[in-house]
Amino acid sequence: MPAMEGLIYRPNLTESSESPSVMRRVGSSPDMDPDIEQNKNISWVHGAPLILFYLAVTATIPLFSFLLDIPNALAWTLLNVLHTIATFPFLHWIKGVPFSGVESDQGAYEALTWWEQLDSGAQFTKTKKILTLVPIILYATSLYVSDGFLFLIVNTIASVPIIIAKMPFMHRVRILGINK
Repeated sequence: MPAMEGLIYRPNLTESSESPSVMRRVGSSPDMDPDIEQNKNISWVHGAPLILFYLAVTATIPLFSFLLDIPNALAWTLLNVLHTIATFPFLHWIKGVPFSGVESDQGAYEALTWWEQLDSGAQFTKTKKILTLVPIILYATSLYVSDGFLFLIVNTIASVPIIIAKMPFMHRVRILGINK
């Protein structure tokens, strides 16, 4: 039996041939092992269900605009602008993991945006291709259905930042030190 003095445990080194300072793996919990547990911030983003949900939500807005009798050019421009307003901050501006801590990732993702965390930073994955194609298709469609110069300007201003932010050359780049 090891000698106990108050609350301090002092192992008897003669009982075992191992030193108490030897580290060994004794089991793993997905909540504690970063090799097993993926980044919880982006682990839910993979697969067909997310892509179908994303496309369905994006497709419902033109349907509502049709039901509300909003002109096509205005409806697609609004969809393009609202898509940028909704996705740019969450995908390309906010950094870190909302539930980060010592027990999870130990701050490994604090300097990365959600887009940079996605697929461990790998470029041209299926998920990233879909998330890049959607704003391009929205931009092209909104230009196709609109005929005015104002629609061109508004759609271009809304689309350029979200499309450029997804390009591989922008990985971990902060323009002019903004959002460092």
